[in-house]
Amino acid sequence: MKLTVIIPWRDESPGQLYRLLSSIDAQLEIDFAQLEVVVVADGPAVWPQRISVAMQHFTPISLRSPGNVGAGLARQYGIDHSTGDYLMFLDGDDVLQDVFALSRFWRAGAHDLIVGPYTKESYASGYQYQQSDAIESSAVYAKWYRRSYLTSIGLRFSPELRTYEDAYFVTLALLLTTDVAVLTQPSYVWLRNMQSLGRRDHFAMAHQADQWAKSYRLRLAFLASHDSPDYAHQGWSYVVKAFFHIQIYTPADVHAFLQEHRRILTAIGQHCQPITPAELVAQAERLQPKLYPTLTMNGFAKYAADQLAIIRQVPRSEEK
Repeated sequence: MKLTVIIPWRDESPGQLYRLLSSIDAQLEIDFAQLEVVVVADGPAVWPQRISVAMQHFTPISLRSPGNVGAGLARQYGIDHSTGDYLMFLDGDDVLQDVFALSRFWRAGAHDLIVGPYTKESYASGYQYQQSDAIESSAVYAKWYRRSYLTSIGLRFSPELRTYEDAYFVTLALLLTTDVAVLTQPSYVWLRNMQSLGRRDHFAMAHQADQWAKSYRLRLAFLASHDSPDYAHQGWSYVVKAFFHIQIYTPADVHAFLQEHRRILTAIGQHCQPITPAELVAQAERLQPKLYPTLTMNGFAKYAADQLAIIRQVPRSEEK
């Protein structure tokens, strides 16, 4: 099985890029002849060739995406211009966990997806490290994707998303196959970088609630095109999560968020069987303790009734 590692980069320093590629170069128990490393510049940045020269076991293939397109489309450009049977995505400011990170994936065998946990670095009176869940749909890394599987379902990074593109891509990849191998050991370290897209400007990206909702809307449309039985679960989960999400992250553009939110409610009304307010409240009561432990259910019953009233006004799709 040949692996293509795709690394989109833009503002990372040569030191950060060297650290990441060195962690690949140091891998043990792998055949480097079966490894292709593709670095994709997202914008006008020039790849520092001295990093390539320093690698002993591989020479990275340097590409440039067509303009400043964002990390998602830079990854897609790497997919379209590479040859590996499997794809793995790394960020330029992160690093592989240890020298056996890649060999653990190879030993897992052939599957549509091979997923595992990663280590999250944070800082609060000192650096702290926490292991993620083994299956995390918001993170594109610490996973291998079989190219033929992605091609068979037509899954690509969306040109409509510059943020929350990971959640769109990974959620759909996970939902549309049952052939998933799960590793138990972390393979990747998500290093704390306060200048990264998700953290810069006091975590401004998190307040782009309209883009968060758009990611949901686009994945629902993709599921509908595949007649997926997971559509209803994803749709009602969005309605529940939106109540809590905007409490944590006040929308930077309320009007844009409400537009996206209403479009999702319309799609749910077209494709989903009606449920009662009590059923929606029950879903929220299951999700809230795990996903939003610092928040309460106060106001949710009224919110549920209001959302369902809007959904009931939508004509059902004849195909469903």
